[in-house]
Amino acid sequence: MLEVSEYLLFAMTFLGAPAVLRASAHTAVDVLTDRLPRRAKRAAALAAHGIGLVTSLGLAWYGYHATAQAWRGGTLVFKQVTFPEWWLYSLIAFCGALLVIEFLRLIAKTLRGEDTLAHRQATA
Repeated sequence: MLEVSEYLLFAMTFLGAPAVLRASAHTAVDVLTDRLPRRAKRAAALAAHGIGLVTSLGLAWYGYHATAQAWRGGTLVFKQVTFPEWWLYSLIAFCGALLVIEFLRLIAKTLRGEDTLAHRQATA
């Protein structure tokens, strides 16, 4: 049962990342960016979203190639539960692609002049 919870934790982390990014509900330290002038804030947003885009592209690329390799090799994960290894890697590729879409959306919003660094306040 412990093994299943490990895979569920893995899946929830990867599936949750694009949703949290879309909702602007992720942790953010905005002490500096809140004090920047509008143009500098926009540049900071574009830089942050660009770094996120490049990172997500790398994640999606790795996930795709790992999935393809595991699919071609027919490799299996042998523990308490046995399943094709490509299932895990496909989740990385899929969620990486969703993150790419979200970062592209954020870059487009920033270029339109919207404040994409504004985060939702946490509620207790």
